[in-house]
Amino acid sequence: SPFLGGRAAQLYKVYPYDKSGAEIIKDLINELKKYSNIAVYTNAEIDSIEGYVGNFDITIRIHPRYVIKQSDKFREAIEKCPVEVSNEFDYGLTKRKAIYYPFEGTYPDLPVIDDKACNKCGECVKLCGDAIDLNQKPELVKVKVGAIIVATGADPYEPKKGEYGYKEYDNVITLQQLHRLLAVSEGGQFRYNGRTIRNVVFIYCVGSRQLFTGEEPVNEYCSRYCCNATMYISLKLLERYDDLNIYHVYRDIRTYGKNELLYEVASNSGIVFIRYDVNDPPKISAGANQLVVKVKDVLTGGEELEIPADLVVLVTGLVPRDNPKLNELFKLPIGKDGFYQEAHPKLRPVETNIGGLFITGCAQAPRDIGESVVSAEAAAAKAATIVLKKEIELEPFVAEVDPFKCELSKRCMEECPYGAIEIREYEGVGERAWVNEAKCKGCGACVAVCPTEAIQIRGLSNDQIKEMIRAAGKEVVL
Repeated sequence: SPFLGGRAAQLYKVYPYDKSGAEIIKDLINELKKYSNIAVYTNAEIDSIEGYVGNFDITIRIHPRYVIKQSDKFREAIEKCPVEVSNEFDYGLTKRKAIYYPFEGTYPDLPVIDDKACNKCGECVKLCGDAIDLNQKPELVKVKVGAIIVATGADPYEPKKGEYGYKEYDNVITLQQLHRLLAVSEGGQFRYNGRTIRNVVFIYCVGSRQLFTGEEPVNEYCSRYCCNATMYISLKLLERYDDLNIYHVYRDIRTYGKNELLYEVASNSGIVFIRYDVNDPPKISAGANQLVVKVKDVLTGGEELEIPADLVVLVTGLVPRDNPKLNELFKLPIGKDGFYQEAHPKLRPVETNIGGLFITGCAQAPRDIGESVVSAEAAAAKAATIVLKKEIELEPFVAEVDPFKCELSKRCMEECPYGAIEIREYEGVGERAWVNEAKCKGCGACVAVCPTEAIQIRGLSNDQIKEMIRAAGKEVVL
């Protein structure tokens, strides 16, 4: 991303602070600027990685933003830019120019030029001069680090066309789009697509807790944040537009912990809650002047209700972010839900099986902001235990190679999940397998596949294991 902020910056309001996501991000940026020992690379990605815990060599590829220094003409340049494209920051509800800021108070406080949209007309260059370089090239930066924290986040689920009327009816939007709609709306009436909104229907569990039909992969997990976020945004709607009728069509309500208070407030504020059966979900159809949501209410014995809707909001969950290059570089373990998997959910909740590599936030699992912050603090604390030490203690039971037995079949290298085995030159022997003890976890996977038993676990060799088996099989005489 060319700017700091991520998904949080797109939120209209954040519970319990009652501030916009952009305001919270600006506060954090101001705090960040106080520290001279923090380097921030935006519009960047990891190009390569070498090394091991305490001694990683990272190459960062910084993509050009084409805006290289300050100018007092940026706002004018944005206004005069002839190119308009869909604004991804507002989930397509608005347009932006090829040169743009996503929101006020961004970091860095320079706009960026979208090279996929820019037609190189040069209007911005005429106004801003040498502050803009349309020929800027990517830059490679090499850094040495002791630990790595992967905090790549998640993406909102994108409903399929026709799923609850999505992209078939103009007034069916997602929860994320509602946040942006409220952020950009003005005036005393709630309007969308030129129409005044009176009836709003929220449909829960879109893209989460899906039933497996055998046709394609589904998201069986609960996205955790959705119920809480829907309660809160509904209350914000009523606070801003007190003439609305709001309906929550839900499968289950999971406002756990202190968020149960939100459910209680929402229930007492006139919001209508209707529970549907997962095997008979709501159906959306077009009425005379409105949409109609048909749902069988479980709590009234399956009575079918027809709810007139000016706006249908699909409460969409979170899905894993697609990071194929990062996954390949780091060899990150991935769970069956598609999110990065920790070494142990209780004992090592932010660690991976790769020393010095930690995962946090929604990269690991669907979470709300509070849970993500707690996870990030845990990952930062674990990383600090590495970078603040002068020496790092390694596992005593690691693999070692007998170069005189090794025939360099490379099976051990293919099997090693940690990339701990390399080819090295041994004096008088030639090229043989070699174990980087800083990477090795002593799992023994390499031992099992070596055809000549040249690689063994130090302190637990095959010969030792065989002797233990023989000893266990001997008759005990009392």
